[in-house]
Amino acid sequence: MSRYRRIVSLVVLGIGILLAASAPAVSDPTRIDAASYIRTLFDATIASGDLEAGCTRFTPMARIAAGRHWRGFDAAARQAFDAEFCHLTRDALTRLGQRFPTLTLRVTHTRPGPGEMVWVHSVAVTETATWPVRWLVGDPREAPHLVDLQVLGVSLAIFLRGLAANVPDSEPLAVLAPWRRVLDLAIPPAPK
Repeated sequence: MSRYRRIVSLVVLGIGILLAASAPAVSDPTRIDAASYIRTLFDATIASGDLEAGCTRFTPMARIAAGRHWRGFDAAARQAFDAEFCHLTRDALTRLGQRFPTLTLRVTHTRPGPGEMVWVHSVAVTETATWPVRWLVGDPREAPHLVDLQVLGVSLAIFLRGLAANVPDSEPLAVLAPWRRVLDLAIPPAPK
């Protein structure tokens, strides 16, 4: 190794050690709660295949993604939307479990998000691939809920909201039709 390379290597190593030593340990209870919530969400839904837990844990994000539609729904439309989204979530979790039976999640770190929210960074791992997943958790101390999920940098909430934008306000369940089409394309149902 040339002298120049050794010097550059030592400088980079030194900077890395300095940054690691000066990086604050994550002791913020809010960030710890957010990471714990995501770990619980993953274990209770995706890892275990508990479809009912999936309904309750992913529905808040769907309401946010529905955007103006959700705000315009009356009580009956909101109930119908939640029930249909629950069916969609069950299908998605079932297909995910069938397609990636050994899927695991490793939480790597947390970062403050907008307002009182927290980003939980993780890596999803299968036998053949790994990919980054970021979870935005709202109100992690009092009533944690999933606000967004980003896989490979793509925001699921923004993507779903974009799909819902062209749906007429008078058809609450029509919001879910493009979401189902995307699920069918991304993780097709198993052949019967």
